[in-house]
Amino acid sequence: MSSISLVRGRRWVSGATALVLGATLLVPLAPAAAAAPAPTGANAPCADVMPLADVATGQVGTGWTVVRGQTPKPFRVRILGIYPDGVAPGRDMIMVEVSDLPGRRVVAAGDGIWSGMSGSPVYVEGKLVGAVAYGFSTGPSKIGGLAPAEDMAKLLTLPDPAVARAAESATRPTPTRLSRSLRSALTARTGRSVAAAGEFDRLAVPIAISGVPERGRTLFGERLDAAGVRARVTRGSRADAPAGAFTTPMPGGNFAAMIAYGDVSVGGIGTTTWVCGDRALAFGHPLALTGPTSFGANDATSLAIVKDPTFGPFKLASVGDPFGVLDQDRLAGIRAHLGETPTLLPVIAAVRDLDLGVARTGRTFVTRADWMSYVAPQHLYADMISVTDREGPGTAVLKITVNGERANGDPWTLIVADRIASGFSIQYESARELDSLLGRITDAATEDVRITRVRVEAKVEEAVRIARIARLAVSRNGGAFRALPETLRVRTGDSLVFRVFLRERSGGVRVVNLPLTIPADAQGFGMVGVAGGASLGTACDFDPQSCPAGFKALLRLLASQPRGDDLLAQLVLESPDGTSFAAETRARQPVVVDGFETVVLDIR
Repeated sequence: MSSISLVRGRRWVSGATALVLGATLLVPLAPAAAAAPAPTGANAPCADVMPLADVATGQVGTGWTVVRGQTPKPFRVRILGIYPDGVAPGRDMIMVEVSDLPGRRVVAAGDGIWSGMSGSPVYVEGKLVGAVAYGFSTGPSKIGGLAPAEDMAKLLTLPDPAVARAAESATRPTPTRLSRSLRSALTARTGRSVAAAGEFDRLAVPIAISGVPERGRTLFGERLDAAGVRARVTRGSRADAPAGAFTTPMPGGNFAAMIAYGDVSVGGIGTTTWVCGDRALAFGHPLALTGPTSFGANDATSLAIVKDPTFGPFKLASVGDPFGVLDQDRLAGIRAHLGETPTLLPVIAAVRDLDLGVARTGRTFVTRADWMSYVAPQHLYADMISVTDREGPGTAVLKITVNGERANGDPWTLIVADRIASGFSIQYESARELDSLLGRITDAATEDVRITRVRVEAKVEEAVRIARIARLAVSRNGGAFRALPETLRVRTGDSLVFRVFLRERSGGVRVVNLPLTIPADAQGFGMVGVAGGASLGTACDFDPQSCPAGFKALLRLLASQPRGDDLLAQLVLESPDGTSFAAETRARQPVVVDGFETVVLDIR
């Protein structure tokens, strides 16, 4: 079965106007202002905010971020001007140029602004001006954009979300195109071409994901892009689910927005901007722009700033102790409620390798229901590779149990069993099978349903047990078997037997008889399809609009769909309002069955 898109992103257009800079853009940098004192933790008074109206071109301040370890280091920031509507209509951006203080290597660690600096607080005259949040999408540059602290401060006044329910798709601002004057000035200042300086966007968030090989990380990155999450997917370390002991964030320190904990830990790495009482702000831009949210919030340890010539430099970090729960995900940044434990939704994979005699039950805990369909396939993929100790051909028998809640809070359960085979990677194809099923639930549902638990039982072997339909013969009313004609003339009530010759990979031939009776009310023309379950799906798989109108009917359809090891004969009749299934026979096989053959029926 083919994988389908799990989330359909909507595009959102920002209205950008010219940056107010004047001739001061080309004036040499003034000497560095005295470095602001190192940011302190949550027990200190909340930082004073500089109103956007007081931010002026030429001001010099100090930013703080972590290059390695957990201790923030200072860097110099010069205000270049205000970019009206640079974030969104009515939401301005502060343009800056960053540089290193004498003896420091913060900016130089990434040859400019790097992914992971998002949220780095910037102070001018002891007041918080904003957070580093925007940069060029084509590579590192010392020119960047701040999310104004005045906008970020408004996050503190938002009420606690009563129920953090997911939006079905996230929104993503389009890259901001810089004005011609700024682009020309930037070329003169940095030596970069105007074309190279043309795209300006929020900094990509390094998304650290543990336990998943490169192919899985690539797939995860595609899912994030479809959801509007500007991310750089990297290998990460395991982070266990919070158990009640919390640490305190520090402005300028590392911040991890946690999508999942456990075998497949997933966290977006950035920087803490502001700590005020039991609240902390970070990033200066959204993670997924969901509004109310329920991600986890954790500390992190920076291992290195990796210089990547293709996608730009980024922070490589391991996730540390928990801070609390991320409860707001907005244009101006993300907000954490410190000292709270996030709700955790389990994904469980019980995998047994029949060749090695090895078994393991792995667990991942997802922090938001709408991310279950992203994380669960990656969890299965990672755990299957861990147990089988390889990636390659094979056969798997899967039993998938999905639990959830309907819009009215009623619980629901779906159980699907299947056998799949792959000559390429049985581990990856098993993950795609789960990805497809969860996608059909979330895409085709006609109401707001939540997936709250996924459990997969998998038995895996290295042998590729698959057979393909080689040829067919048919017997009518007990007569001799004959080669299948292009058109078969039958009468209502006739008993047909289709003899199917299945050729296995070993070269052997398996013969299966499929009986089918022509219904008494059938007339006109019809078609019989003889197929392996691996070749079939439903119209609902490819067009959610054709799925059953009710959610219960959708679950029944998904539970009854053909398995990969089913051999089927299906009779489809012509009717005034279209075609309809009239009869079906299934025969379960010990192998996956592939192939599809048809014959036209002329019913008298």
